[in-house]
Amino acid sequence: MFVERADTENTTPSPQRSRRIRPWFAGLGAIVLTVSSCTTSGIVDTDDLVRLIEVDLAGQLGLEITDIECPTVTDPQVGETATCTGTIDEQSSEFTITFTDVDDLTASVTNADAIFRRDDLPMIVAEEFAAAGANAVEIVCVDAGTPGTEYLVVTPGTVLDCDVVLDDGDEVVVRVDVIDNTGVVDLSIVG
Repeated sequence: MFVERADTENTTPSPQRSRRIRPWFAGLGAIVLTVSSCTTSGIVDTDDLVRLIEVDLAGQLGLEITDIECPTVTDPQVGETATCTGTIDEQSSEFTITFTDVDDLTASVTNADAIFRRDDLPMIVAEEFAAAGANAVEIVCVDAGTPGTEYLVVTPGTVLDCDVVLDDGDEVVVRVDVIDNTGVVDLSIVG
C-alpha cells in the first residue's frame, strides 16, 4: 500500500508494505499427484515424471508446459526429490517433484518461479496508487521475460521496474521485488 509522503513539496505516494500480487500460477506445493505408470521394479522413469507435469499438472492448471526434461528415479524414498525443467509460454521454469508416499507413488509438485499474467504487474501498481488517492494514467513495466508472451516467469529475487505517470504529471519508478514463488512482492518508489 502507498501512503502520502510527509514532505509538502512532493505528494507522490510512497510504499508502506509488501503486497501479494495475484499470480496466475505459483507455489504449487499443495498439488499432490500420483505417478501412475511406474514399473514394479521401483524405477520411476523420465516418461512418468514428464507425464506427471505435462498431463496431470498442466491439465489441472489449464496451462501448457512443454519441453519437459526429468531424470529417472530409482527406488524413490519418502522426501526424495527430482528436479525437472520445462517451458511455459517460451520461458524456462523448474519444477521439484517430492515423493510423499512410496507405496502409492504419490508426489507433490512445486515450482521455483512465480508465474504472472503480464497485465498483473501494471494492474497491481495502479491499484496501490488508487488506494493512496492517486491516479496512474500510464504504467509501463520493464521485465526480463520474453517479449510478446502472455505470462511472465519470474524467479524470486528478480527486480522489475515500472515507469508510472500520474494524472498530475509526476513521473515515478516503482520497483517490484519478487520475494518468493507464491507471488509476494515488495513495491517501492525509487525515483
